[in-house]
Amino acid sequence: FQAEDGIRDQPRSRGLGDVYKRQNLSRANLKSAVLSQASLVGSNLEQADLSLTVLRNASLNNANLTNSILVRTNFRNANLKDADLDGADLTGAIFDNAILEGTIIY
Repeated sequence: FQAEDGIRDQPRSRGLGDVYKRQNLSRANLKSAVLSQASLVGSNLEQADLSLTVLRNASLNNANLTNSILVRTNFRNANLKDADLDGADLTGAIFDNAILEGTIIY
């Protein structure tokens, strides 16, 4: 958008490559968000709603996703090394080529 004064609004972030390291996003509603290539390393996403969220190529190392809603979440090529998904709803979640070394999934 460009106003009459010629000043442009800053474009909204789509999450591509954004950095959210060690953030407390517990119980956050991120449903249908596009967070491809985002860095959520060490973040707390406990009980967050990430259903239908796109996390392709995202870094979620050591993230806490316990009891989160991950229905049809796209983790394709994401790094979930040492992440905790205990109690998460993974119905229809996509993990194609994701790094799951040390990930807790129950």
